Amino acid sequence: MEKTTHYTYLFTFILLFTACSDDSFTSVVEVDIPDLGDKLVVNCIFQPDTGFIVNVSKSVSILDNEDVRDISIDNASIELYEDGQLLTNEFIYQNMPNIYDDEVMRYYANINPEVGKEYRIKVSAPDFEPVEAVAQIPLPLPSLNVYISDSNHYDSINEEEFLEVTIEFQDNGSIDNYYFLNLHVTNTAEVVLVDATGAPILDENGDLIYVTEQRRSPYYMRTYDLSFEKIEAFDDLDPEDSGRVFLGNDINTFNDELFNGNNKEILVYIDKWNLEHFDQLIFQLGSIDRSYYLYHRSRILQYDVDDNPFAEPILIHNNIENGFGIFTGFTSIEKIIE
Repeated sequence: MEKTTHYTYLFTFILLFTACSDDSFTSVVEVDIPDLGDKLVVNCIFQPDTGFIVNVSKSVSILDNEDVRDISIDNASIELYEDGQLLTNEFIYQNMPNIYDDEVMRYYANINPEVGKEYRIKVSAPDFEPVEAVAQIPLPLPSLNVYISDSNHYDSINEEEFLEVTIEFQDNGSIDNYYFLNLHVTNTAEVVLVDATGAPILDENGDLIYVTEQRRSPYYMRTYDLSFEKIEAFDDLDPEDSGRVFLGNDINTFNDELFNGNNKEILVYIDKWNLEHFDQLIFQLGSIDRSYYLYHRSRILQYDVDDNPFAEPILIHNNIENGFGIFTGFTSIEKIIE
């Protein structure tokens, strides 16, 4: 009986092994990805006193891996309307670098948008379907108060000391409100004087010319406020501290669902170890519309599932008719702490 059992196990093992050929584990599934054609992508986030800066590019397939410079559109026509009247169709295509990239080609019109006005943008380019969108700048916030605590916050998990700051403002209870909260720091530094092309300017002796410049850059905060969503992709510092939200360098959005019509206080914590290198703390509270809120939230959610093969795809919120992108306005108020 024992010998028969051994033979039975051996036969079963051989059967399974021979059945597990490469073809048994390999299944080719052909998926037809619909070709929707190239569409215009328009991104323009405007605010009072800054002019209109418009980025125009084309959409790409999910399988493409093109550089952003290769998908930019340099022959677009743009019309901007204010309350139904043509405001301008003269946009200059020029390099407008930012803190992340020294070469960013965008369209610019030196026209300052106003709060309460309705703006419509129409964009067209050869071989593309025209697109358009409508947006307004939300009402500005009446005031912003920032209080620095006399005592510091101590993080026992990481054994770090934080500056404790209270941010206070009044929410308008008559409408649904959407906000963002940012922190910037400034410092002065000596930099080489350059011309419009970025080339160094030399003095009469052929030496570099240095000038003192005040630089402004984003900084991070932490909070336990329930109005902010925890973004796992940006919050890997304290896995055990599940209640804390990391407010990173990007715009940190939230809404007034939990405090509609009330005076709101947000307690934030700022890492002290590097603050001595900066001259100022600049707290910026912005008022945005629902479209901007959904657009930014969907972008963050996409970051959250990046490199996760089991996650469902995240669709980026879009308010461009017949195309993709975001056209929206915002207003903000700042408080500077020396």
